[in-house]
Amino acid sequence: MPQIRNVSSESRDVPWEGRTVPAGEVLTVPDADVYAYTQQDGLWEPADEAAQSAHDRAVAVLERPDRPRGNASREEWMAYVVQHNLATEGDITDLSRDELRDTYGQEG
Repeated sequence: MPQIRNVSSESRDVPWEGRTVPAGEVLTVPDADVYAYTQQDGLWEPADEAAQSAHDRAVAVLERPDRPRGNASREEWMAYVVQHNLATEGDITDLSRDELRDTYGQEG
């Protein structure tokens, strides 16, 4: 799982994790949660490649106004993912429409 680093100058309380993260320390979070932290400039930043990748994907999704609607067809979601180089067609062939939407259509 991705790790993010507390880059603020003080400890950060993370109540849903039941802990406090001291300045400079890392916190392991699910992919889907990375951007919720890293969008807070000056507080958290990606601490490994997995977190950086999750952050970059979220930013890319937010910057694309052509994202299909949630109920768009599987084919529309596949075309969107491949067109924006989020994955190759081979990587997503076995994913359902909902899996494509939930993995690549997040709004942050």
